[in-house]
Amino acid sequence: MIVVGHGPLREPMEALLWALEKGYPDLAMNIVKWGNKFEGSGDQPLRAVQAYFSKLRDEGGLDEYFRVARKYISPEKVIFTGYLTHRELCYLFPASDVALFPSIVIEAGPLVFLESMASGCFPLGTYFGGMAASIDSIAGSIPEDVLECMKLKVDEDLLVEDIIYKTTEAFKVEEKHKLRLCKIAVDKYDCQNISRRLATDLYSLNKR
Repeated sequence: MIVVGHGPLREPMEALLWALEKGYPDLAMNIVKWGNKFEGSGDQPLRAVQAYFSKLRDEGGLDEYFRVARKYISPEKVIFTGYLTHRELCYLFPASDVALFPSIVIEAGPLVFLESMASGCFPLGTYFGGMAASIDSIAGSIPEDVLECMKLKVDEDLLVEDIIYKTTEAFKVEEKHKLRLCKIAVDKYDCQNISRRLATDLYSLNKR
């Protein structure tokens, strides 16, 4: 798993992974509880993770989660890259199977979603704002159940569980739809294709 981006929560995330890897569940729970104290911006927990841990506890699965995490998590399996530009992403996306964009900020038009599609990498994103518009723009071009895999819930209480389920489903279908997603992205959003459509429309208006 490759985590791309920058921000004050990187170190707490790395600390959380260390606690899971080394088998310190109490420390992991505290990191989630302390949340944005690490950012110096308040006293809110990592709400989505906290909600997921609470659900596991209620279902009697929290101890098993920590056991499995300790067994499988290691530094070479989760890599933090920091901020990357398109210059690097154009190599990363084609080498990846699935891309997750669980944004908590509504964006007008997140280009990384379309870039991952154009690279044949199956994208999943929080279903609101420009991300929702990007997902909706390919409705009818791929099966509805595959489209649903791309939509991550906005509700923080459900987000982590939804990521787990839909990422698992995405791995089942991504290979089959890789070339199709690439073609959709190029047909709809490639600058040359957009220019040709615009020129055609302008020419037809001029003839009227």
